[in-house]
Amino acid sequence: MSPRYLAGHQADDYVGAFFAPLDGHGWSVRSDDHVSFVYSSPCLRIQVGWVLEIPDEDPVQIVASAYPLGPPLWRIAMDSTVPTEFVTAVVEALPRILAEDPDALFTSDADWDVSLPLPLGWRPLANAPGTHVASPDNMASYDAEPSPPGGPGPYTPGWAFGAGDPTGREGWTASFSATVPRCLVEIFHRVVTDPTPLVRDQRGISPWVRPYLATSPTWSSPPLPRPRAGSPRPSPLASRVSAGAPPKARTHSR
Repeated sequence: MSPRYLAGHQADDYVGAFFAPLDGHGWSVRSDDHVSFVYSSPCLRIQVGWVLEIPDEDPVQIVASAYPLGPPLWRIAMDSTVPTEFVTAVVEALPRILAEDPDALFTSDADWDVSLPLPLGWRPLANAPGTHVASPDNMASYDAEPSPPGGPGPYTPGWAFGAGDPTGREGWTASFSATVPRCLVEIFHRVVTDPTPLVRDQRGISPWVRPYLATSPTWSSPPLPRPRAGSPRPSPLASRVSAGAPPKARTHSR
């Protein structure tokens, strides 16, 4: 299916698929009710969760701290309809980067650079501070705000990505605070703007989105990792994320 940013989820258990890349890397997992859950890295400086307890917040939450269980250093929030591969691209990068270059996840860029490679066919929008770029079909875009005069903080709006059909019935958003390491922003940018179609079962495609999708039987994508059988589904990242009363994730506009 293409464009990939309208393809939705690959599997019925998309929540399990989101976090399956953490299995086997020593991440601990907690759950109160098998509805919400949170994974913690072995160093206890990164929490990744499916959190439903925080009103007006997106359920996929990734929060990092400078030291174990410390205050937030940066934050990523995604809603429940972000395509499966987009979430897993960021999640699977976390244990890999922690193993190869852990400082890269806890060091913010000295200069807030809002530029990213312009994908083929995507185009800048209105001439305004920051970066505003739209897909060729106007159904996806990403933008970034310039750093505030006092410097970015863990909840300072940074990058926002989103897509949806023209009716407004279907759509998703993902937000990255201005202090999120650039390597994670670039990973998400690449997976969103990649023109390669994604494999989907047409029966699972929303009728609102189907008219805007094209099928190509010659393309395929690698299977997502499967969550371990019986893997628990734990809870609140709320204690981490609510410290400092984070604002609602920015709503993406097209």
